[in-house]
Amino acid sequence: MKKSYYHLCFALSALILLFSSCKKDEGFHQISQIEREIYLKINDYRSAQGLNSLVEQFLIFKEGRLISEKLAEGIYKPGDPAAQNDVDEITDNLGGTSNALLTFTSNIENADSIVSALSSEDSTAEILRGEFTQCGVGFSTNPYQVHHIAVMLINIPN
Repeated sequence: MKKSYYHLCFALSALILLFSSCKKDEGFHQISQIEREIYLKINDYRSAQGLNSLVEQFLIFKEGRLISEKLAEGIYKPGDPAAQNDVDEITDNLGGTSNALLTFTSNIENADSIVSALSSEDSTAEILRGEFTQCGVGFSTNPYQVHHIAVMLINIPN
């Protein structure tokens, strides 16, 4: 009887542990394929310019997605100071010293085309060549199949 009781307690404990560990990961962010491709193309561009590669920062990708979603939903407009406030807040939280936010709208879902368009514009190319260490990209599509891209760049000194 005593042995059976221990087996029952062990089984119940295992079940409780199993179900308590199956909770949804809070704060988990899945980087989409297009977001990662844009990030990699930005690093390719920076490398071709003789600049450092940018670290893939998941928190910045997550915030970039939130901004791109707000752009796609019409909550934020391009150049909205509220979006910059979001970037400033995450920069402060990560101990960053400077940041930039590039937003872009496209009807083409192609990383080469997006980064080519960003780097062909003098003002955005200058930002892409800036002194930054971290990067995150958000990509969202509105119901009209217009893509909204948010590229966040942050400098976090060692």
